Amino acid sequence: MSTNPALRDTAFRLRCLQGGTLALFAIQVWITLPLWGVAHDYPLIPLFGLLTSAPAWSEWLVGSAGILAAVGIVAGLLGAGDKLRRGCWLGLAVCLLLMFELDQHRLQVWAWQVVLMGICFAGLRERDTAAWLRLLTIAIYFYSAVSKVDVDFLQSYGQTLLKGVFDLLPGGEKLAFLPPSRRMLLAGLFPVGELLVAGLLCFRRTRYFGWIGSLLLHLGLIATLGPWGLNHHPPVLIWNFFFLFQNTLLFTGPEALLPVAAMENSQPVSRRERLTEATLLLAVLFPVSEWFNRGDVWPSWGLYAARGARVRLYLAPETARQLPNDMQPFLQGGGEYRHLDLHRWSFDLFTAPSYPQDRYQFAVATTILNRLSPEAEFTLTHESTANRWTGKRTKSTLTSREELEAFASRFALNLQARLESRITGW
Repeated sequence: MSTNPALRDTAFRLRCLQGGTLALFAIQVWITLPLWGVAHDYPLIPLFGLLTSAPAWSEWLVGSAGILAAVGIVAGLLGAGDKLRRGCWLGLAVCLLLMFELDQHRLQVWAWQVVLMGICFAGLRERDTAAWLRLLTIAIYFYSAVSKVDVDFLQSYGQTLLKGVFDLLPGGEKLAFLPPSRRMLLAGLFPVGELLVAGLLCFRRTRYFGWIGSLLLHLGLIATLGPWGLNHHPPVLIWNFFFLFQNTLLFTGPEALLPVAAMENSQPVSRRERLTEATLLLAVLFPVSEWFNRGDVWPSWGLYAARGARVRLYLAPETARQLPNDMQPFLQGGGEYRHLDLHRWSFDLFTAPSYPQDRYQFAVATTILNRLSPEAEFTLTHESTANRWTGKRTKSTLTSREELEAFASRFALNLQARLESRITGW
């Protein structure tokens, strides 16, 4: 064991953080448990077409391997061996990636973070692990803030969050009487706060203030999104509580405040560490691709982002009646066509939001249409990514299966569902 007090403190903090990360994983999976199986009617859309024929038992195989990896991590933390712990963290990360491949819906933001943290714990020495986890955390705040710097956020999700904040304050009802320009200006404080936290956490001299800012940020979100506020689903609140725990371990203590030159660095960098750092660097830079409409929103830390492309499915009343009874509550409107709300359906089944990418939403919508009769009457609308400064979108309206097939060619990744034989409610 190192004689450097800062490194000993880092080792202890990282063991605590590994236990907390594993607890986050276990709790979130338990809450969203149906999402990780196949006993439901929500379409399973693999990332790649080769997996459309994957059998139902593949989930159980990968899931069982993930449980064994989690048990191995616990054993490693309790003293069974460093190699076992590292190998099991890598195994857990691989199992989660395979679960994402089998169904894109599982690529929830907290699960993506567990994958990246698992790679850190598996491949890096302790001092470098802490540094990379700090960089990853700063990147989450930064990219989340950038995703909110657009007119759509200020007019939609920003207003929802702002109302949640004002509802907690005495006289909060006065928000409704503020002019729209003033409300948009207030909504802009959300990305500004995240950018400020990210900036303060970057430097040792301001890191303490960044940590305090991050605690205030997440406590505010917990109050706003909790049962006394907007009453959002438990996974969102649990993830915010985790950041309180994680940031306290990563951004306080002697190691977080010492210059790198003051730390021991006697061991040469191994090939494993170089490969791990290259993988993490790609993950940290990947969100830039979303700015150019290439990367997916959630792996790019687009939290409460509003500008992403979106898909809506509308069914004629006769067609809507073909849906199973348990899907009827998610039909909205009573006009010529009724909107099938895929996000509400996801929340009801999984206690988790539907994957927000237009590719995935298009695949889910077309899979539902394929389960209906060939004469089904529908309208599917696709709205492109909004212009960040004007909010303008390009809208496409599709009303025939031929138009759906032609439109599908725009997407590079898989759009086909798997396990159609498991559908029981149709």
